[in-house]
Amino acid sequence: MLRKAFPAATLLVAAAALMACSERTPEPETATVYADIVISSARVHTVDDANPAAESIAVLQDRIIEVGANEETAALIGPETRVIDAAGRLVMPGFVDSHTHIFAGSFSAQRINLSLADNLEKLGEFLYAIKDQNPGDDAIYARGWQNHIFPKEGPRKELLDEIFGDRVVVLGSVDGHSTWYSSRAFELAGVDASTADPEPGVSFFERDPATGEPLGTAREAASSLVTEKVISFEREAYKGALQRWLPLAAESGLTTVFDAGASAPTQEEAYRILDELDESGELTLRVFGSVGYQFDDDDPSGRLLEYRDKYSGRYYQPYSIKLYADGVPEGHTAFLLKPYLDRSSLTLISRTRSASR
Repeated sequence: MLRKAFPAATLLVAAAALMACSERTPEPETATVYADIVISSARVHTVDDANPAAESIAVLQDRIIEVGANEETAALIGPETRVIDAAGRLVMPGFVDSHTHIFAGSFSAQRINLSLADNLEKLGEFLYAIKDQNPGDDAIYARGWQNHIFPKEGPRKELLDEIFGDRVVVLGSVDGHSTWYSSRAFELAGVDASTADPEPGVSFFERDPATGEPLGTAREAASSLVTEKVISFEREAYKGALQRWLPLAAESGLTTVFDAGASAPTQEEAYRILDELDESGELTLRVFGSVGYQFDDDDPSGRLLEYRDKYSGRYYQPYSIKLYADGVPEGHTAFLLKPYLDRSSLTLISRTRSASR
């Protein structure tokens, strides 16, 4: 007895299909597809609310083909399958960095992570380590120091002079909005007490109140008056730095980034480099890029559409427009409705002016 009625046309099609199958020569059984990698005995965090945890993962080429218990992936283990016993360790999806700068970051990357120095003593140890790792007289370019371990006027050039001597040293802050220089860097760039701040209160040098001499720290775009004159930012140097950094990103589990503004040394060159690495198979993470607004009569929307047509690959694409409003509180360049507590004499920047930037 049929428990469900089917339309006559459906039954006829099904019958015809069965007859056709019965007349064919039986096909050989499909060969078993084995996984390239099976990770077993793990604590798998799936990010799937319906099935939040698992024990094993099977991977074929660049796809996860099974997530479940050890028994479920065991059938996918073939003679060439690499089996990894996780021994109860955590396995989770790749990390996504929602705001980074892969070109500037890789260009300034050192084996010493300055951002881990939460006091001056530790920072001094890290700086000596950077000196030991970079013998000779070449310029030192790195990034990562924390604003909060220094007075409001930022770090001073004398500390770098004491450690590195008469050598060019350029150290960006962890947030990228301030730069710390040695005396030699200022000297070669021709920056001194007579050098005007690009935009006082917004883009400026921290100065001696009596002499006007730069103390060692530049805020925001004032940095470009020094850095671009003492560090060579060549296209191939950017590309080489990114090539060296990509394996480190993969080892750390980083699979996707939003690149919030890039230049190598220009925005278009950054996308050209990504295109070349994508074509050569060296781009091992997905990059959602942006196009930065350059103020005045710049048309970032038109440039974004142009770049999407010219530079969109398998693992990267121009994705959005980056707009700039102000700086950051750490360097006293963020626009506030009330004065900073440690700089009460500063003239307030109005909300109207903030919006205009």
